Amino acid sequence: MKEIFSTVAVFQYSAEAQIIKGRLESEGINSFLVDNHTIDTDPLVSNAIGGVKLKVQKE
Repeated sequence: MKEIFSTVAVFQYSAEAQIIKGRLESEGINSFLVDNHTIDTDPLVSNAIGGVKLKVQKE
């Protein structure tokens, strides 16, 4: 299966990721966050699961 999205950044907390995601979307770049809800629920697992991943379309 062809991957459409690519991880461009990893953050320890979702608040940081939300700021960058908003900036990208204001420029018309489609993006989404992975594992942000898990880390919001329990911030101590951030290092264990690799943080909040910001993904954007490869195009």
